[in-house]
Amino acid sequence: MLPFPQMVARLVAMTESGRAELLGLAKKVVAVARDHVHSGKAAISQFSSIRTICDELQFRDCRPTPTRFSQQIVAKPWWDESKFAETAIETLPEYASCLSLISRLVESDEATRRLNGFCRALCRLSLEPEVPESLLFEQTAEFAELLDGCSELLQLCSWLHGIVLAESRYDLGGGIVLRHPNKADFSFENTTGGPSHDLLSFPTAILEYKCRAPSPHLDQEEVYSSVECLRLFALGSVRVCYTRGIHRCHIMHGDFQVFPPRQHSFYEYKVGTDDLTPLKTFIAAIHPLLLPLRRDRELANSPLRLALDRYWEGLLTDKGADLRIMQAISCLDALLTRSGRQEGKHCLGQRVAALLGLADVGVGRPEIYKHVTTAYDIRNKFVHGEPYKKGNVNTKEDEARAILDYARICLLLCLQLGLWATMPQKEAFLDDLDASLLDGRVRNDLELKVKGLLLGKH
Repeated sequence: MLPFPQMVARLVAMTESGRAELLGLAKKVVAVARDHVHSGKAAISQFSSIRTICDELQFRDCRPTPTRFSQQIVAKPWWDESKFAETAIETLPEYASCLSLISRLVESDEATRRLNGFCRALCRLSLEPEVPESLLFEQTAEFAELLDGCSELLQLCSWLHGIVLAESRYDLGGGIVLRHPNKADFSFENTTGGPSHDLLSFPTAILEYKCRAPSPHLDQEEVYSSVECLRLFALGSVRVCYTRGIHRCHIMHGDFQVFPPRQHSFYEYKVGTDDLTPLKTFIAAIHPLLLPLRRDRELANSPLRLALDRYWEGLLTDKGADLRIMQAISCLDALLTRSGRQEGKHCLGQRVAALLGLADVGVGRPEIYKHVTTAYDIRNKFVHGEPYKKGNVNTKEDEARAILDYARICLLLCLQLGLWATMPQKEAFLDDLDASLLDGRVRNDLELKVKGLLLGKH
């Protein structure tokens, strides 16, 4: 994700004089439209919307709970600017000059369509009490970006479950902010009434960030890669329960909302003040590694992409410990077993214990081996429809938590080592990992490779 200053720096693609012409047109359009409206020549009508307002928000154990809502009917002025734009705006010399300028960048018909949309959006501003020049500059600059072929800049606000914040706000760098919800987050306005309290699905945290989208729509890969960083930082079923996006060129596009399917977050973790620096470092390092796995089609069937998908399925499911264990073992299989060979629980347990032992996760290798083989037995019973008689439900839940955390750390190590894009790379690493069980020299070489890699919070 590019930081906002770097995104804005790309405006140099359109000439300085061209941007000045667009800004001059914007000022002229707003001035002419405001004169038309204030002289009483425009037929102003009213439309009503319903504003849902959060009047009270309480926090219990760092979790927000809106406790009281109210609704207001809001009347807003409106006028049909289309005919006015045709007769009063499209005849301006500034309009003709800018149309000629834009026609050098895109086809003639497309230039007319885009400039007309921009001017009509500016006409709508004439109903506002005042129009700051800074707003015109910002919107003109973003319009120039779009004309230059850049993706649109979006301000996104995602509601999260599965992560709890000890402090009210954390600035994670690169324009990314993790914060507590506030009353404004639970206030909505539309023409049919506010969202039901069931849809609000009260979040435990809010993730705010900017990104570029290839069209005036949400860039799903950017959103999910950011959330995936939070899922890998610690064991937490961090999920997006609602996203609101605002287009930077908002006078043309407005905003939009996305409601993913609602599910329960089974695991969660807490971010404290001491976690801020590690989390910033973690996101800066891991996010660039995750994004290509979503966008590059050649990596769609790589061992690492398959392992990540299995891990997400196990982490996010609320269907029981058996299914979580099954997906976690499938994740580890994708990372640490060889294709086409009958390698069972003993081999997988040894490799997981060896890899995590190199990283010094604070758990002994025999204990790691025992957890993996026990989870493997539970997985086998579940897959074949047999009851697992040892232990009880609590034992399964403990095993699910342990094996998912092992899978998370293994994913992080493999992701940073960068050796799982192809099967030959994976096979070569597994050869070294097996040899490290008996060869101290090989083990020392692997320890040097793993030393200093990020493991998140565990």
